[in-house]
Amino acid sequence: DAFQGDPGAFLDLLSLDRGIDHETLLGDRVALMSLHAAKGLEWPVVFITGCEDRLLPCTLFEHRDDEEEKRLFYVGMTRARQRLVLSYAARRTLNGRPLEGRPSPFLNLIPKELLAPLERTKGKPRSKTHKQLDLFR
Repeated sequence: DAFQGDPGAFLDLLSLDRGIDHETLLGDRVALMSLHAAKGLEWPVVFITGCEDRLLPCTLFEHRDDEEEKRLFYVGMTRARQRLVLSYAARRTLNGRPLEGRPSPFLNLIPKELLAPLERTKGKPRSKTHKQLDLFR
């Protein structure tokens, strides 16, 4: 229990983690980081979530720099060696408020011949075999 039920300490660790130390770990792993922290790093597969208008480019705060946001998005996309998955939500809740989502206008800048929809299969639900561990107690 390194965080002792403190969500702030957990989020601080995530925000400061650059992912560089993950190179020494064996086996499959996931590195969760911001677009800022991904600069200079590469992985076989990269997921960029939240590719929604008002999140990318971010218009939720007063300061807005579309060119810088576009550059960061490009940096994130070029971290993928083999596969890049971009996703957005049609609806989400932010600070207790429901938001209707539209795809980020940045997605329209990607040439259509480079895009392919993610193939989804209709699978049957799996029975739960393991209980998820609690992050905060």
